[in-house]
Amino acid sequence: MPGIVKSVPAEVEKVKSSRYLSDEKVKKLFGEFHYTRIDNRSRIIIEKEWLAENIQSVFIPQLKGKLTYGGRCSGRAYFHIKIHEQIKGAFAAVEERGLLDDIVFWGGSFSPRLIR
Repeated sequence: MPGIVKSVPAEVEKVKSSRYLSDEKVKKLFGEFHYTRIDNRSRIIIEKEWLAENIQSVFIPQLKGKLTYGGRCSGRAYFHIKIHEQIKGAFAAVEERGLLDDIVFWGGSFSPRLIR
């Protein structure tokens, strides 16, 4: 089926059956980073170097114009670079199935915080 990513990196394939990943698996898959807590809840600031190397903007045309906080989505969203192709494939699959109108609001993708 066009637009759907059919190959998944081996390290991602291994964790498909797990709903939650252990800290060890997360570090192995996405790398280790340091952070600073910025409040008494769960918000954190992740070190800039790790963010620059790993979390990058990707254009998802299916999101362009969707309602989001403060207006309309530009179509750009931040994800870990290891899943850019998979996320684009997932949104392409939504479009191919005629389900784009079911996306009524884009709430974002990357919000650094501790697991709650």
